[in-house]
Amino acid sequence: MIISKFLDKKIIALVLIFLCTIIIRYENIFERPLGFHNEDATSHVLVTMNAFDESPLSMHYFLPIFTLGEEHNKGIDDLPSASKQDEYGNYYYTSFPPLGFIAPYIFAKIFFLPLNLITLRIFNVILGLLSALLIYFLVKKITSNINRKYSNLPIISAIIYMFNEESLWSHSNAYWAHSLLQPIWITSIYLFLNILQGDYRRRILWGLGVVIFLMCYTEWTAYIMAFLYILTLFHVYIRDKRKEVLVAVGIVGGMSFLSGILMVSLFSAKVGFSEYFHGLFYRASQRKGHLSLLSELIQNYWVGFGLFLFIPLVLLIIFCFKRQRESESNIILRNLRILVVVTWIPMLENVFLLEHAALYTFATLKLVVPIILTTILILMYLNQKYTKLALILVCIASVWSVRTYFYINNSPQNDVIYKTYIEAGTLIKANTKDDEIAFLNRRVRGHLIYYAERNIVECGSLEDAVKFMRKSKFATGKYYIVGGSNFGFEPPDSKYLWEYYGYSSGFIEISKNGEEGITIYPAKFNDNNWINGISKEGNGFFVSNSEILTSLKPGNILADQSGGLHKITSISNDQVWFGGVPSKSLVDAKSFKLVH
Repeated sequence: MIISKFLDKKIIALVLIFLCTIIIRYENIFERPLGFHNEDATSHVLVTMNAFDESPLSMHYFLPIFTLGEEHNKGIDDLPSASKQDEYGNYYYTSFPPLGFIAPYIFAKIFFLPLNLITLRIFNVILGLLSALLIYFLVKKITSNINRKYSNLPIISAIIYMFNEESLWSHSNAYWAHSLLQPIWITSIYLFLNILQGDYRRRILWGLGVVIFLMCYTEWTAYIMAFLYILTLFHVYIRDKRKEVLVAVGIVGGMSFLSGILMVSLFSAKVGFSEYFHGLFYRASQRKGHLSLLSELIQNYWVGFGLFLFIPLVLLIIFCFKRQRESESNIILRNLRILVVVTWIPMLENVFLLEHAALYTFATLKLVVPIILTTILILMYLNQKYTKLALILVCIASVWSVRTYFYINNSPQNDVIYKTYIEAGTLIKANTKDDEIAFLNRRVRGHLIYYAERNIVECGSLEDAVKFMRKSKFATGKYYIVGGSNFGFEPPDSKYLWEYYGYSSGFIEISKNGEEGITIYPAKFNDNNWINGISKEGNGFFVSNSEILTSLKPGNILADQSGGLHKITSISNDQVWFGGVPSKSLVDAKSFKLVH
């Protein structure tokens, strides 16, 4: 019976339509490296998937570990303010439940796929297809018992899900727990609708319970969704006085509680009960944001859903003038109204955690479900002929979304960003030995850890790197330097901007005893043009020991103690000259390190 459902002509048509979305996204899915549009979340999951594979289950308990398996990765916190450490020096991400990390790992293992970027994207695309098909079956079930056949509504619903820009992106390149939540949540709505329609069979009740457990083990909003189900079921019990409804309440509440208890127990066993909740609430407080971010959230809604936002509004205006209601479908409309309310309320999470929703557009992905159900509700109040109008509007909105998808995700800036991540990661991977620690003068993101295949210490200065070395069990390390597009000028004001402007430059060798390699000191020479051997113009200096000049040549990169990078353009006698705009950091330089 299940197979026959999927062999339905409309299902086949939907799969073919979905294949069109893959063709549209093919280059981004299969050829594009990690970028910046929410793909730090993707890289985070990739690092955790590989960490699962490199450490035994008895160590990580399938919790979101962010420390890779080799010893040189231990004790490195690449998620400051969002992680807690265990006794082995592993750091765990405590802000989200674990299933969003576990599911793609299990998917890769079941199908013998490598733990890489393409595998994760394929998994995410499959989630998009499942979600669209589940929406189709949900709306088909809603409309199946109506005398007047609304045969186009399930198709319209699935198309809305497939073609909004947020689904196109957050069910392919940008993966996070929200992408996994979608098919699980829609399944719960389908089962919940069965209960509203009076179906209290055990497989329905316990099926909903299992789905609720998975939801709560995936994303925090699921607890709000489960609470809304419980409130609605209590209302149904007051109305119908059926004990089966109380059984459903017990199952939903019990499975939500069980999921939470399991998660708290595992995290507490690894990082401690108080530490876990401290990290959890601290991170939540950071995600609240300021009301000034509300405009960015609204912009995310517009970019992600575009003209689909206006389809329910247009239909509502028509309804206000027509005001038609079908008496034979009062119960169905009542149940659908309940589903509309139950799916809109979780969107308040975007307001409560405003900073997160403004920063990461996948946090708005769940909006597509209430948009679809609201559209279907209004169409069912209207005459059947308006479904044709809705289909036309959906097609127009789909074209708009595809246009937005390419506009947002194919920026020329991406080429620089891709090059930065890959070059820097490759540089670190190729030059850092297993018995060395890698340091970076810029922000460390999951992109770099993924490409470098190791954890990297974020350090603002060589001095900080040496201090870290002295506390570690390793004797040597490499301090990697990333320059900017203003290379030879001042370094960017914020070390967090390098992912937009930087490219890899080289490294400086360090040890517990301090910096190693070649160090160049300016001569103590002063006159009207020179201060302590450095040009007042900020574009050159006298070398104190001319013998070291044999180790230098034009094209070499020197780093001063403040992180400024300078490219040698010429060497004249005992003078070293740099290109580019004069640098202020050069004037105060006490020494320079040759960057390899």
